[in-house]
Amino acid sequence: MKKSLTILLFALGSGLIVQAGPGAPGKIRISITPGTQVETSFDLAYLTDNVSEKSTTESVRLRRGVAMAPIVRSLGTGSQIVYIWRTPFLVSQGETLEVTVNVAGKENLFKPVTAKIKGKSDKASLPGFIDSIYRYQLEITTKEAMDAWLEKNSRLLEEAMQAAGANADDRAVLLAYASYMKLARRLPVVKHQPELAKDANFSKWLFGDFEISNPHFSRLADDNVVPNITRFWWEGRKLAEPDLREEFLFVDLIRFAKSERLKQETAYNWVIMELKHKKFTPALKNVYPMLRQNLKPSARTKNIDSLYQAYSIMDRGKPAYNFVMKDASGKVVRLSDYKGKMIVMDFWADWCKGCIANLPEFKKIAGAYKDSADIVFLTIAWQDQGTEDLWKELSTKHNVAGPNNMILMRNEDSKEYQRFFDGYKITGVPRYIAIDKEGNWLCNQLSYPMTAMAEQIRNLYDEQKYE
Repeated sequence: MKKSLTILLFALGSGLIVQAGPGAPGKIRISITPGTQVETSFDLAYLTDNVSEKSTTESVRLRRGVAMAPIVRSLGTGSQIVYIWRTPFLVSQGETLEVTVNVAGKENLFKPVTAKIKGKSDKASLPGFIDSIYRYQLEITTKEAMDAWLEKNSRLLEEAMQAAGANADDRAVLLAYASYMKLARRLPVVKHQPELAKDANFSKWLFGDFEISNPHFSRLADDNVVPNITRFWWEGRKLAEPDLREEFLFVDLIRFAKSERLKQETAYNWVIMELKHKKFTPALKNVYPMLRQNLKPSARTKNIDSLYQAYSIMDRGKPAYNFVMKDASGKVVRLSDYKGKMIVMDFWADWCKGCIANLPEFKKIAGAYKDSADIVFLTIAWQDQGTEDLWKELSTKHNVAGPNNMILMRNEDSKEYQRFFDGYKITGVPRYIAIDKEGNWLCNQLSYPMTAMAEQIRNLYDEQKYE
């Protein structure tokens, strides 16, 4: 068994000869075989001791016939899984990973790795071994078959780690990596057996030895793996607790995860998506202090702080930017002209099919308030230069033409245009917002679809009416 495992470990990779042996603590040394026959590049991803940051990723360019000096990089302390040419390798504390990129002849371009044993060279290929044994199997569609398959692979991994001489730190990193792979393989089974999610022991079975609190997730250098870990955990929790609100799930992860890299990346991506799709929300406002308390200072937290401050100008009750634009008749209109009225705005564009499809529905909602003097509905078209005639044509066709129909011409050189976009954060259309009677933010992103929006506008109007 040991001999067959060693052969399998050495057969993994893509154009690399790997030798891991004693040397300077935490280093990678990459030698490029002279006589390169191709013009290509490969990525190198590794971790330093600054675990709160993203991994270091470099793109190394290979030029035909050009000799290159060896590439040497220092790593952080402890074992970690680095990635070279999209192939994972384990590097232990006190070792140097000796890598040879061999594309000197045509026969080497697509051949599997050939490796010479030196020290513990087979240990370096253990992450690739994990990838190979946990490769997705389409034919496994039942819990029983998946359990048997995973148990068999767990035995293979244990034997491989023993055969390669993996130390305790190596094992912790490898088992963390394997636990994420196993979770990824269990999830599809639930699609074939949805009744599994109703079982009292579902969470225990689904997650198995996977723990979101595993600190060794910080030792995986591929920045594509970290969001996948979060995504699979997220999917599993939602299957187990379908009524769990997203912000509560997010708070759980930030509070309980011990991998700083995982927390940093998840927090940044969550904030980005929240702002992109929902703008400045009560959920973000409530969660932000918790982020500041639970994340270490880093480039990511600086980005989060910057985004939060930029979008917080749209928090309910804060003054909305007093825009200046022209209505359909050419008259200059300002937000302040509507003081004393609740304002509902529909941002649309001629190139946005969804926007145009919703114009009649928006007009219908506005029609319900035609006898109310304390609310106004504005349609604002975000148009390219030279499309004014098209805007007028579409406005007439969809029955929104008139004094409350305006146009915002795209003009990156205009200071007013830039101030408008900074003030309202128009990152896409359609976009629907509400401003209160005093010119303050009421809702920076109204609900969708239009039926839900109509109800929300009614509730906001009733609030304004009795204030």
